[in-house]
Amino acid sequence: MEKQPLRLHGKSMRLLRVNHGLNGVQMGKEIGVSKAYVSMCETNIRILSAEKTKKFLEVIGITEDEARAFVEVVGY
Repeated sequence: MEKQPLRLHGKSMRLLRVNHGLNGVQMGKEIGVSKAYVSMCETNIRILSAEKTKKFLEVIGITEDEARAFVEVVGY
């Protein structure tokens, strides 16, 4: 059975970004969106596309499986 595309909850995105030492402007530049868009994703107003989520994980340096495990541990 094929896995569903990973959709990170805003709180998870923020925790991962902050723990990686990036601010919203820096992350936005890395994944090709504005700081405002990063903020909207982190507050669950918008959702990153599957492509942008993949880029986000590349920037953070974790795999999709590691991200899924992180989400399971933190609960969001």
